Amino acid sequence: MPNEAKRVFISYAWDDDDYKLWVRQLAIRLRNDGVDVRLDYWHLQETDTIAEFMNREVRHADWVLVLCSPSYQSKVHLSEDGERSTGVGWESRLLGSSKFMTSQNKALAALGRGSWLDSAPDFLVGQVYCDLSNEATFEANYKTLLKRITGTSEKAPPVGALPANLEETPLAPLRGKDAPAPGALDTEVHFMVRGAGTEGRWTVELRTAGSEPVSAPFELDLAPEGQTARDLEAITKNTCTLADIKNLGSELWSRLLGGPLEKAWDQVRRQCRLREGSILKVRLSLPPQLESLPWEAVWDFDESSLATSPVATFVRSPAAQELPPHRSAGGAPLKMLVVIPEGSGLRTSSEWEKIRQSALAAGDRVKIQSLDGKVTLDRLAKALRETWDIVHFIGHGQLDAQGRGELRLNRESPAEEADSGVKSDGADWTSADLFARQFLRNPAQLVAVNCCHAGGIDPQALSSLGGSLARARIPAVLLMRYAIHDSAAADFSAAFYRELFSGAQPGRVDLATQEGRATLERTYRDGDRVRSAIAPALYLAAGCEQLFVLPALAKPKPQDGVSLVTVIDERIDRRLVRAIERRCCLPILGPGILAAGAQRGDQVPPSPAGLAQKLAELSQFPGRERITPLTESMADWLMPVVFERVCQHFESTADGERHDLVEAVQEVYRDLVSTAALRQIASWNVPGVVYSYIDGLLEKSLQGQPGRNLRVVQSEELREGMLPGNGELLLMNLRGSYMTPSSMVLTEQDQDRLLDRMGVISSFVADLMNRIEGCNLLFLGVSARDPLVRALARRLLREDVARYRGTAFFICDHTTAADRAYWHQFMRLEWIELDLDTVVAGLTAAGRSATRPKSPS
Repeated sequence: MPNEAKRVFISYAWDDDDYKLWVRQLAIRLRNDGVDVRLDYWHLQETDTIAEFMNREVRHADWVLVLCSPSYQSKVHLSEDGERSTGVGWESRLLGSSKFMTSQNKALAALGRGSWLDSAPDFLVGQVYCDLSNEATFEANYKTLLKRITGTSEKAPPVGALPANLEETPLAPLRGKDAPAPGALDTEVHFMVRGAGTEGRWTVELRTAGSEPVSAPFELDLAPEGQTARDLEAITKNTCTLADIKNLGSELWSRLLGGPLEKAWDQVRRQCRLREGSILKVRLSLPPQLESLPWEAVWDFDESSLATSPVATFVRSPAAQELPPHRSAGGAPLKMLVVIPEGSGLRTSSEWEKIRQSALAAGDRVKIQSLDGKVTLDRLAKALRETWDIVHFIGHGQLDAQGRGELRLNRESPAEEADSGVKSDGADWTSADLFARQFLRNPAQLVAVNCCHAGGIDPQALSSLGGSLARARIPAVLLMRYAIHDSAAADFSAAFYRELFSGAQPGRVDLATQEGRATLERTYRDGDRVRSAIAPALYLAAGCEQLFVLPALAKPKPQDGVSLVTVIDERIDRRLVRAIERRCCLPILGPGILAAGAQRGDQVPPSPAGLAQKLAELSQFPGRERITPLTESMADWLMPVVFERVCQHFESTADGERHDLVEAVQEVYRDLVSTAALRQIASWNVPGVVYSYIDGLLEKSLQGQPGRNLRVVQSEELREGMLPGNGELLLMNLRGSYMTPSSMVLTEQDQDRLLDRMGVISSFVADLMNRIEGCNLLFLGVSARDPLVRALARRLLREDVARYRGTAFFICDHTTAADRAYWHQFMRLEWIELDLDTVVAGLTAAGRSATRPKSPS
């Protein structure tokens, strides 16, 4: 006969709505785990008085679970002092009364919020308790509590006989207290704006754990003639400058912190800053009338953006959820589905590739799959019958005639169009509510909707989508509230998922969103893309910041072909070795690096010559039989010309359309694995790398390096005045990358356009170089005849541009008099005639020895 379920009454204080919801979620979980939980929310009858209800429940309970919080302690002490009688006070008296308590104490103490000393009433101080307030340790402590309730705690083993050998054994050294788990010291600040907004007036309330709420009037003047309205209009129409965004953000923030709220905010922020590693979590709950405002633009009084801060997070509250969110079990890989309906006209391949690379960098912790082609509503619904942790949508959104949000999927069949004689683009605009209902069977943990270039989509559409997805019990919803450029959408996705999967705190969706916004803020600071950083909005249920529990990333195993040489070849200039050791070297790499370290029989990624051969065969290039001899002799200086000519021919065979050429290039490089030499270079501690080929393998290698704050920049994206950021590893793809198709320099026209912009490009690289005094340049694997590299060198090697730079080194197997004659014009340039794999292995060893702890003398 099965054991009868233990009856547990939960005693707690009625704090704010979030806390009451959390208590109810805990009760649901306990009941699902076989405990007969009694809770006032369900069992307090209309005919009961509070006293009758509590008397009955405490008397009949096997256990009374006391959930302590600062409010609970306060109410018990007020009742004990006779100042105020409360339900909590009545329960505490019952727990101390012999009438209701047997010889075995019924009380089980647990911490629901705050610290134990600030939350436990006097009669519980000193008692063993379970800490349920910490998200990082909740699961383990919950299981301990469940074992105590059900009487299944581990019993002590039997006492054995004394061992025969009682010789003294040395004591193990005492271990210090473990450091707090990531996120344990974080502080949440909740702004709740309420009211009907009559004549633009609301009330804002600031809530923090362990403190009484503070409220003040909230007023916002949106009169058309006012500055706030003008800034908002500029942002909405995408004609804004960074100053417009900052002005509006500062205005919104000052309105939120009216009256006593500013003092409360300062106090909380000061306390948070005193705890090293603590993150200040800002949560915003809004009425519908204020939902469409760009709150992600808020600037605090320290002149910094909250939505891109590295020491704070900024999220919006969705609708309340009735069930506690599921957590992916530690050890199980995350399952991710990327939905890409065809016919959108967007360059979706770039975003897909960057997301895929971020997932691949996480190893076997993430399993990714795409749903592309004709994505009908029925096909999507069938795919969502399977359980997914993450669903990412790339496509279009819009408002229908009634102002409701819609997403663009594909029609089931063109038969109706044929019958009607009316042609369309095959779009099936699906309401946000219908889209969200497809998740009801198996709610995902995170749904990201990246509606880039959505044709004037209004934030209201995405607000309705966020609400619909929240009602489908999805704890995290990530939306683009404004139309942003394809490249910005792809950059955000790459940074977001890289941080989510492999960042400092894997699984923290709020931190990943901050990093994605910060990437856009650093990359797009002017022109029509300046509002990109305020477009991503995260709707996150309370307590779900640690959305996933990811297993530890396995330490990388030594790769085949990676040299473990520790002795640095003496032929390498010692100044170059010291530059690598001291992080004052900027490598400029070319496609020659792909063959470095390759052994006979190894599959070497195609160089420009190899790619030209493939494209010539595919496009029936006239005289293609003569390309092979060129690749074996004069390819070093002729191949750039031949390569561009072949690409131009390929494009012309498709009536000038670039799509087929791009597809052919992507097919060559998409599934290639990075080479040993590139993996070694990726480990170098350098401020940045300039890469002059389109294969994307160096980018893959850098993404596989844990703990690197990587920023990837395509040269075609650079604008006048853009500056490299501090504290990040910068990869600039001079000729673009196949992962960002629009960036690739393939034809003669592409190269001409890039040469015209070389001033902007070289200024950006020079700014990076000049941030490190005595920075050395390293030309490695580049052709001395490459016109783009020469154009870059003409600017970087001028004394007036690189005023503080050190020596530039050009590595090559051999040189000709003609090569030296051209490069001789540059001062402080030295040639090293040495094979590339020797140089790469030696500099890798130098970098490894620089980071190795020094032995004590």
